[in-house]
Amino acid sequence: MTPAPRRRPAAALPGRARCAAAVTAAAWLLAGAPLAAVEYWRADRFGTPLAALAGSPGAASGFVLAVDSAAEAQAAGLVARRLLLNGGAAVREWRRTAAAGDEPELEQELEEGRVVAERRYDAAGLLREERHFSPAGELRQRDVLVYRGSDLRRVERYDAGGALLATDRYELTAAGRLRRFTRIPAAGGGGAAAAGQPAVLGLVFGSGALIEERHGAGDAELIVRAAGGAEYAREEWAGERLLAARRSAPGGPGAETSFDGRAETRSETIHDARGRPTLVRVYAAPAAGAGGALLEEQRYRYHPDGTLASLEVAGERGLETYRYAYDGAGLRVREEYRRRGRLLRVTTFPAPGERVEEVYGADGTVLRVFWRNRTREREEVLRAGEVIRTRDLAPPPPPPAPAPGAS
Repeated sequence: MTPAPRRRPAAALPGRARCAAAVTAAAWLLAGAPLAAVEYWRADRFGTPLAALAGSPGAASGFVLAVDSAAEAQAAGLVARRLLLNGGAAVREWRRTAAAGDEPELEQELEEGRVVAERRYDAAGLLREERHFSPAGELRQRDVLVYRGSDLRRVERYDAGGALLATDRYELTAAGRLRRFTRIPAAGGGGAAAAGQPAVLGLVFGSGALIEERHGAGDAELIVRAAGGAEYAREEWAGERLLAARRSAPGGPGAETSFDGRAETRSETIHDARGRPTLVRVYAAPAAGAGGALLEEQRYRYHPDGTLASLEVAGERGLETYRYAYDGAGLRVREEYRRRGRLLRVTTFPAPGERVEEVYGADGTVLRVFWRNRTREREEVLRAGEVIRTRDLAPPPPPPAPAPGAS
């Protein structure tokens, strides 16, 4: 039996929801509370106070949080009240009422006069339960928070029917700073959480900075590691099998090592001071971290303006060389490809969306192919610079549509 949708308690007149927010803002800021009774803060879109503002927020751009004084909130029958403004217009409001009898302290979050969330606090001021509602007022999710002392340890997330969706676990340092956050999904999307399931999201912190991030779905997992706010390692896993990995020295371009489990290769890359690759060595590596034979070596060189000048690849097919030329705007206009010193292909780019490829055969002939927007339009065969054969490849134009009324 499907439970009937649960609705939030009425907090504003539905037919006057949009007017209510504007009237509340105007009454609060212009008549209901003198400036001395309200503190203004520059804020983000979530209502987090960032920096105090002096006087009226009229000159401030972006989001501004107005915080009522304790006396002013009590005069309105509340414990606390906050209002988030954007360009002077009220976009969100928080109203917190005192505990009454066995009822806990309650905070309601409103958008355009509609309650979108409710939060219940215990006598110590700790958030114990949070409910989220749809714009129609139906309960979407209920979160239960569990503490050890005053430290948050886990959050259990339930759907509107009471089935467990996921459990968020928090690990803190001895100083009370967040060290690890892990989200564990419930088995089958409901019921008890399944032990051993990969985390949908995991975060690890060191000295207050994010140093590891994990994402997963099924048996696939992505691990990203960072230092000083910059990523230096990335790993892709399928169960216990490492599919791909990329690692560099934390804090700078330096050397980078990557592993491709699909191709069973390991690459070592050297970067210059601008972070561009200058040397790449590719090894046969059936397992991450193994040695393996050198398969290929790539060397990159650059023009003074930073564009790629050439790429030399030494591998199983001998030395292959790619050279590049650009126009004054930095657009590539010519590419050359040579193998073991012999010119095999020249590609030019006469206009945006157009390219011409010339492939040099061993018998002295040249196959010239004209491309437009990834479509082969024409082929020419040349010998000694003379065109000896031409073939049009572009599809014929569609026949004209018959005149109205024609049979």
